[in-house]
Amino acid sequence: LDDVRTIARALGVSERGDRLVKLLSGRLGALRVLTSQALGHQVPRVAHLEWLAPLMGSGYWIAECVEAATCQMVHGSRGSHAQIIACPSQLSDADVIIIAPCGFGLERTHVELTTLGLLKTEEWCT
Repeated sequence: LDDVRTIARALGVSERGDRLVKLLSGRLGALRVLTSQALGHQVPRVAHLEWLAPLMGSGYWIAECVEAATCQMVHGSRGSHAQIIACPSQLSDADVIIIAPCGFGLERTHVELTTLGLLKTEEWCT
């Protein structure tokens, strides 16, 4: 969220940036409370895929959101670049896989998954 403040300052709207950071921080805090109540002491391992060909995990702010949900990010970390995942079997250490390609809606994601045949590979079926 520091980037929000930096950009707001550069645009001459520091107060708006501070308000947005406060709003987003509150939402992340609420997420932490909700998920910690729901999960108890469990810490699910989450893989978030931001690209399908090649398969790429996520980093940057996505990892921060996963951490806020009291989960552990696999194949990515806060502030780092997205990692290329050489084979779908590398996702086997995740309890949850979130498929959310950058810039794609549900329809485009479905088309891409179908076209690539990813969900029909042996790794996805086990």
